[in-house]
Amino acid sequence: MYLWNVKALAHELKEKTLSQQQKMKYFLVFILLNVIMIECSYYLGMSFNFNIYDLIGSLETVVVNIAGIIFCYRANRSGDNDDFIERFICLSLPITIRLLFISVIVLPIILLIDTFVLRGWFLTENTSIIDVLIYAIEVIGYYLWIRSYLIKIANK
Repeated sequence: MYLWNVKALAHELKEKTLSQQQKMKYFLVFILLNVIMIECSYYLGMSFNFNIYDLIGSLETVVVNIAGIIFCYRANRSGDNDDFIERFICLSLPITIRLLFISVIVLPIILLIDTFVLRGWFLTENTSIIDVLIYAIEVIGYYLWIRSYLIKIANK
């Protein structure tokens, strides 16, 4: 894996000598670095009280995204093992749009339940277990949805 030598990597891409597994490793490291950078920048600008759920949420972000990508990659590999990154990225757009639409409908309901039943846990300035669970449900659902389509595509 080339982490610094862009010229050598470009040559291998041009010559088509990188396997699907090697490409997936590049993709996984790219996503991991982005997630870590986003999480680090989040903590640098903290203006609220840090609690254990902030740490759990950050760990959850890293673990769920890595596991989700590997889970999707394996589904694609068990089929024709072609074009994983292209399929993943292209499927991500409409699935993300659908999840955003679902969130716009579902989040107000969760806020109402939280406000009147759970006494405002979700509305506090501090991260709560509800925040952590909602994120987990959304992201796991995202990867399961992509995986379901990868299986359909890869098993022509």
